[in-house]
Amino acid sequence: MKKLNEIYIFDEKLKYIATIDEYVKVKWKEEFFEADVFSIEIDFDIITDVNDEQYQKNKNIFEGLDSMYKDKIYKPRFIMTDFFGEDNIRVGLIESYKINETDNKLEIDGRGFLALFDAIEALNKEYIPSANTDDHAGRIACDILNDNMNIDNNKILTNIFVADGLNNKVGTERYLMTESKQTVYEAVTELLSLENIGFKTIYNKKYNKIYFHAIDTSNKNVNIAISKDDENLLSNEYEFDIGSYKNYCTVIGEGEVVSIDNTNGNIRFCITIESKKKKKDIEKNAYRNMLETEGRIELEKSVIEENYDISITDDINVIPGDTCIVKMNVGYKELSKSILITGIEHEFTNSEYNRKVSFGKPYNSKQELKKTLGVK
Repeated sequence: MKKLNEIYIFDEKLKYIATIDEYVKVKWKEEFFEADVFSIEIDFDIITDVNDEQYQKNKNIFEGLDSMYKDKIYKPRFIMTDFFGEDNIRVGLIESYKINETDNKLEIDGRGFLALFDAIEALNKEYIPSANTDDHAGRIACDILNDNMNIDNNKILTNIFVADGLNNKVGTERYLMTESKQTVYEAVTELLSLENIGFKTIYNKKYNKIYFHAIDTSNKNVNIAISKDDENLLSNEYEFDIGSYKNYCTVIGEGEVVSIDNTNGNIRFCITIESKKKKKDIEKNAYRNMLETEGRIELEKSVIEENYDISITDDINVIPGDTCIVKMNVGYKELSKSILITGIEHEFTNSEYNRKVSFGKPYNSKQELKKTLGVK
């Protein structure tokens, strides 16, 4: 059985605080297009015997959590686990914790590190490729993170987090304008999702920093087959929904109107948005390209939803970002699909390990993910 041996708590300077090595249940969902989601439940007896070994463990955990908010000052606390490998230490931001002293339970909930940028409003800034730049989507994502991380000399973030644009040149060039009413997290994830690019934030022990990695799937080989005829497909459920579907977007800008037509000659499902992006002294083509990116991001949120709830055996070694060939019966027909793995939920108890693999592209589903994991 796969086992999660230890979970570590670190402070805002990535200094070790405490270890959780016993738990009732841990859920950790690796996500491809969004920040991970996790929940931890542990037995938490209030021990009074200072000589008891468990006393110091519980005390360290509690003091680490309690010190997040002192004298009306918040300092983030991070969860890390090397379950995914020494070179793939995923980092989570603790968003809440609850102690039930009657039942002697402690519950910790949170999301991946990048969720920290969900509380930071983006600057009003244009990102315009030029002849001297190589502004692919992954690099622009790094620029957005760095521009907003350096506001007011924010040393907490700049000392622990690295988003290196030179090492994240994936995707196509994009014209983008961020605005203050969207968060940095929204700007980055919307841009990357448009390009079918995922991301992860990984802790590097050697440099004691957290690194941002944009993940491109465009050249990744399809080498995993999941079939109804094989033992590796245990069950499947297919759902089709056009409730949010749009295939034609009109973007009204400042003196410019741009339309994005994905109808391919079929029925037009229209949406019109008014851009708040100002033309200023931007050249006409660059401004129109910005409006086009805005429209494509909107259409990306409005696709037909095909949900594949598929259960596969544990011996299939997959990670988020892998593409699988899936053959399955749906009603009276057989589907053969190339499907991107968008998330893997790991659930650990003292006696069991369960894995649930998500297929498809469920983007912008933070609340649904929290509900699935039982995170409030």
